[in-house]
Amino acid sequence: MLDGFAEEGFDKGVPMIPKPKSEAWLICAWKQYSYQGCEALEDRSGNDDSPNSLKDELTRILGQLVTLDLICQRVKESFEINRVKMRSFNAFRERLEEVID
Repeated sequence: MLDGFAEEGFDKGVPMIPKPKSEAWLICAWKQYSYQGCEALEDRSGNDDSPNSLKDELTRILGQLVTLDLICQRVKESFEINRVKMRSFNAFRERLEEVID
């Protein structure tokens, strides 16, 4: 992706490639034991039809229907980026910090 950005002259491009999907990053922060053992989430299935889907787990954790407004509110209130230890999140964060500086 970075090569594609460079080829188009877009040097501020930031690929966001959650593994397996962005719900894993949010579950890491809001599960019962926040920020602990989050690396295992990256090995989970990204299939929404699986019996243990990340989307369903996030809904259970939040105790309500997951909406964009709810996610934005929760991220502003309680998402601690320095505590997330996940390869895919850290790659995103490092590149974002690189282009912001």
